[in-house]
Amino acid sequence: ALRPFGGEHAIQTAAVAFTWSTEMPLSDLRSLRSRAATAVEIKQAFPTIEDRHVVKFALNNVGSSDARANAPSVQTGPFVLNSLPATNDVAPARSIAVDMRQVVISIADYDRWSKLLEDLQLYLPTLFSSFSARNSISTIGLQYVDAFEWQADRSELDLKAIFKETSPYIVGNAFRTGENWHSHHGLFTTINQPITYRRLDNINI
Repeated sequence: ALRPFGGEHAIQTAAVAFTWSTEMPLSDLRSLRSRAATAVEIKQAFPTIEDRHVVKFALNNVGSSDARANAPSVQTGPFVLNSLPATNDVAPARSIAVDMRQVVISIADYDRWSKLLEDLQLYLPTLFSSFSARNSISTIGLQYVDAFEWQADRSELDLKAIFKETSPYIVGNAFRTGENWHSHHGLFTTINQPITYRRLDNINI
């Protein structure tokens, strides 16, 4: 009675994020938007662009009774590339959000990791083609959600038949309650190959 979300796989959504080492100037964002709007490989996969606005203002006399804000300035720069919706859906199947701090690629139509990697190798060269040293990537993130649906009476759900009791990722209390529960933890691991980096794993069940 336990069914994975995607039929042959359980991944409901996935997202890949690239964070800049320093904040990207708005002028660089506008140049990146121009390239994304004209590059064939981007236009075919993401036919629509939504511009986002940056609102900046300063507070004077913070903490005093006459605290006031200066007139805000509104600038354009960040943008979101949207694909067409998946079948029988209204939301885009994929999107790429670009702002001063990061690029986030959100995937709601996941198929297989090998296919996702092929797609990223198509998009990323255009998005990252004019990077300078000050805008190098400092962090890469991957987040994905595995979802399963139990298609029977809840009283028949035996967690011990689904999760290992000795799993290091689940607290023991999960097997001692018939109610809803939540397990969340994270840990750092040092990786040496193919390059040395520090990986943070966050596991949310």
